Amino acid sequence: MPDLDSSETYGRPTTIAVISVTLAVLMSACILGGCSNSTNSVAAYCQTFFQKGTQLRNQFRNSDNNMSQDPLSGIVSLLTAPSQLATFFAELQAVAPSSIEPQVAQIQQAFQQEANSAGQDASDPLGGLIGGLASAVETGPAWSAVNSWTDANCGPPPGTKWLNGSSS
Repeated sequence: MPDLDSSETYGRPTTIAVISVTLAVLMSACILGGCSNSTNSVAAYCQTFFQKGTQLRNQFRNSDNNMSQDPLSGIVSLLTAPSQLATFFAELQAVAPSSIEPQVAQIQQAFQQEANSAGQDASDPLGGLIGGLASAVETGPAWSAVNSWTDANCGPPPGTKWLNGSSS
C-alpha cells in the first residue's frame, strides 16, 4: 500500500486524471461553442459566390470578347457553359446556408440536366428548345429567391455599383 503522505502518488495529478480533465474541457467547449466542421454559412457562400463567380464571369467575358478572332473557342465556351454553371452552383450548394440551399440545388440540377442533354439537343433542336424553356419556367422562382437572398446577404460584388449609385 502506498504511503498517503508520499508526493509520488498524491499531490501530483496522475496521467489518467489529466487526460480525463482535458477531454472533459474539450467536449464542453465543443458542445457549448459548436465544434462543427460545417462550412455552410453566409460568409462561405458569399466568398464562393464572389471568387468562383468572378472567375467564371471573366472566362465567359474573355470568350465573348475573342469571338471574332477565335469563333471556335467561343462556340466551345458556349457549349460548355451549362456544365461550368452546374459546377459553380454545386460549389455554392456545398456551402449554402439551409435557408437558401434548396433553391441553389434546384438551379444546379437544372444546369446539370442541360449539360447532360447537350448532345441530344444537337440531334433534336426543337426538343432542346422546349426542354430549355420548361427548365427556365420551373427554376424561375428559385432564381428569384437566390438572387434576392444573395443581394440581401452578400451585397454587390466588390467594385460594382448598385442601381441606386452606391458602391462598395
